[in-house]
Amino acid sequence: MALVAGVVVSTVGSHLFDNITWCEPGPSLGCFEGCHHNVWQIKAGSPPPHNDPSGRDDNSRYRCAFWCYGLCSTHSIATADCVAAEDAGSHCTCGTLNASALPSAALSNSTCNWACRGNHSETCGGNCAYQPHHIACHSGPVPWPPQPGPTAPPAPPPPTPIRPMPRNGWGACAPGNTSANLPFCDPTLSIPDRVKDFISRLTIAEKIARLVDMQAASPRLGIPEYSWNIEGLHGVGAKCLGARCPTIFPAPPGLGAAFNRSLWRSTGEVIGDEARAYNNYGQTREWQNRPVGINIWVPNLNVNVEPRGGRTKEMPSEDPYHGGQYGTEIVKGIQGADVKPPWIKMAAALKHFAVYGIEASRFTANYNVSAHDLQSTFFPGFREAVVSGGALGYMCSYSSVNGVPSCASPYLETELMRGEWGLGNGSVGGSYIVSDCGAVNNIVAKHFAANTSLATALALNAGTDIVCNEFGMGNAYFTSVAAALSENITSEAVIDASLVRSTTLQFRAGLFEREPLSGPFGNITLDMVGSEAHAQLALDAGRQSLVLLKNRGDTLPLPQARHVAVIGPTVNSSTALTGSYFEAIGPVPTLAAAVAAVNLGGSTSMVLGLPTVTSTSTSGFTDVIAAVQAADYVVLALGIDGTVCGEGKDRESIDLPSGQAALLNTTLLAAGSKPVVVVLTNGGQLSVPVAEERASAIIEAFFPGQSGGTPIAEAIFGLHNSFGKLPYTVYQPDYINEVSLADMDMTKPPGRTYRYYTGVPLYPFGYGLSYTNFSLEQVQEGPLRLNTHSEDQSATISVKVTNIGIRAGDEVVFAFMSRVAPAPSPTDPSAIKQLFGFERVTLEPGASTLVTFSPTLRDVATVREDGAMVVSESVHRLSVSKGHGDSVTYTVHVYGSLHTLSPAVKI
Repeated sequence: MALVAGVVVSTVGSHLFDNITWCEPGPSLGCFEGCHHNVWQIKAGSPPPHNDPSGRDDNSRYRCAFWCYGLCSTHSIATADCVAAEDAGSHCTCGTLNASALPSAALSNSTCNWACRGNHSETCGGNCAYQPHHIACHSGPVPWPPQPGPTAPPAPPPPTPIRPMPRNGWGACAPGNTSANLPFCDPTLSIPDRVKDFISRLTIAEKIARLVDMQAASPRLGIPEYSWNIEGLHGVGAKCLGARCPTIFPAPPGLGAAFNRSLWRSTGEVIGDEARAYNNYGQTREWQNRPVGINIWVPNLNVNVEPRGGRTKEMPSEDPYHGGQYGTEIVKGIQGADVKPPWIKMAAALKHFAVYGIEASRFTANYNVSAHDLQSTFFPGFREAVVSGGALGYMCSYSSVNGVPSCASPYLETELMRGEWGLGNGSVGGSYIVSDCGAVNNIVAKHFAANTSLATALALNAGTDIVCNEFGMGNAYFTSVAAALSENITSEAVIDASLVRSTTLQFRAGLFEREPLSGPFGNITLDMVGSEAHAQLALDAGRQSLVLLKNRGDTLPLPQARHVAVIGPTVNSSTALTGSYFEAIGPVPTLAAAVAAVNLGGSTSMVLGLPTVTSTSTSGFTDVIAAVQAADYVVLALGIDGTVCGEGKDRESIDLPSGQAALLNTTLLAAGSKPVVVVLTNGGQLSVPVAEERASAIIEAFFPGQSGGTPIAEAIFGLHNSFGKLPYTVYQPDYINEVSLADMDMTKPPGRTYRYYTGVPLYPFGYGLSYTNFSLEQVQEGPLRLNTHSEDQSATISVKVTNIGIRAGDEVVFAFMSRVAPAPSPTDPSAIKQLFGFERVTLEPGASTLVTFSPTLRDVATVREDGAMVVSESVHRLSVSKGHGDSVTYTVHVYGSLHTLSPAVKI
């Protein structure tokens, strides 16, 4: 059969094509041609739904797929070979990937009686080869390309098959491949020269195809498909490889609670190693069977300023300095900071810049944020991860900031990130800004752009390199870019500049080497995925993520060999302990099973009390009372899960669901004087004053990840004393009545986060107890001095930390800065105090160590109303504490004339 270039142009009726339409391989198992997008490869015995089950699509794709499934079944075509495709404005096509499966005669006509989505005036381009054998139309598609506009790519010869790589799924420049002898595959040339040569060989259609998160292959050049869409929030979002699954660490609030930079670096290294192993061996995600690339979306550095926000379980902290330190270490571990440039292991993407807080109306949300709050709260964590961590990418958020969509802001993307902070400005270069999924399409929904071509141009011109179109524009993005070019509202030069940035990262990761595994990360094998060493690190992280909130009369640790009742709706659940944003996980010990395993010589009973975390049924309370009365000790697990909050769903309150509040009261009443240990599992803040008042002990466990109930049970029985500290303020339950859900104003009374909150919280930021006691001692006396014009200077203080208890244990020591003079004012709203340092120490009983802190000018700076960060003559109080209790204080004098550290904010 001959290969022809172009598109299918048809009228109403039945068509059988004897020739295969040429285009490039598509991004998924299915393929499409001509104007078609929204492709579905039919699976044998599994008919697609009539309508989109997620409710996000306009259903045309699903109706087309269902129609095609029926045709293939009727005509005895193997449904596994059947492909349905709905176009950008004219018809639904049913075809096959296997030409030999075509029926000998044309199928009877069946006309679509529903409108395909899209605009008939839009242009469209091809993206795969399959044999269409039935088309139902109501108008003809518009030919590609638009006129006037970019030149259509010529019909190429049949592509040379990509040489299969036994160890690596890429192999673009492998010997024998189509492009192996071209300059961009020549390792003796510089990476910038190789990238320039590669991009010069792309047609305009191929360039556009590389602007989306699922990049189509280029068989003409031997380039396989590539996915920029891989999650890594607290473990690689990919499928298990047999019994070997990605390592899943505690969710970010738990990791943040560890306050341990070396743990964060090691966590990043594991996530980076496992993701790179998947890439080295051509492995894929569960989702759409997408290949795992060399980029990964992690960490989330949004500041937890609204406790009801659905995605608080993804945020490590409410403090920008703390979040920046976390992000820096995670990024360094993921990208391979210890390897000499130009090599990178992976390319991290910080999420979600610049302001993202709540899920309500998130696709169209606009946050009016003061320049002061942007510079002092929402920018610092991202800045630190770029400037100190060397992050190579970030995700622009759904939200608008002061009326400008984050993905269409030249100030945020180009002037601030790439200019002032230096994203991708290293000696070799390379960076990427990826939109949150559907965020570019949302530029239209926000009424910031009249149509998708203008929205596309605004995003491209601002600096957005990769568009994730999972929720939004679909393959209409190709049409939108072409239209934007035709309308001269963007240019091929803008596209080329974007491709230089993103493609450079692929070169730096070694994907274009003749021997793809010859670089420094070629020795990362699949044996590393879910290894014993990685599992041990995840367990250690789980231990350090726990926070001991209460321990009345040294109730904990419990003695073993006793009868323990484990009660609560999550005690027999693994999923309640793992968090979110991963695809697969190995066996996870439940809390009930873990307690039983550690309670050696004793007995353990389990009662749920409630079938789910949101149930209000009291039918199980009789069994709870009986279990409590029969036990020596009670472990009561309470909390929330994805049914209460998560992406797309905020909470209405920060206290327990009503059914669990009733379960808590029932258990406490039945226990009488018997010890009750409350274990909280959650992502965002849970405020339970009744437990603080009446329970014997409380452990905040967050979501401990794959280690599940094991670190919790170990802590309950004293097998470790590695507790962390709260990474956020736990307010009283009525706090939510004092602040508006969508108002990101940090200073408006009563204030947000410990930095501005003027009330009395249930537990403050940094709070956490231990099974032992520690003392702090001032080592040197006298004031410290800093000169406003010496940005590289620092003043150093040391504090002696001593374990004065009888158990070995961990302590986190915090250093805060507060301005004394001039005093804060409405036009100069400095924080009540600001964290600028912390150290985690492990000490045996009686042992001591010195902890050193070195404040710099940025730690004593003031942020003005216009967002400029400046230093001037001032006096500050430096306090060192354990997050609660007494502190050691110093005075810091800043002298010299006014000096600007960061310019005013321009959005």
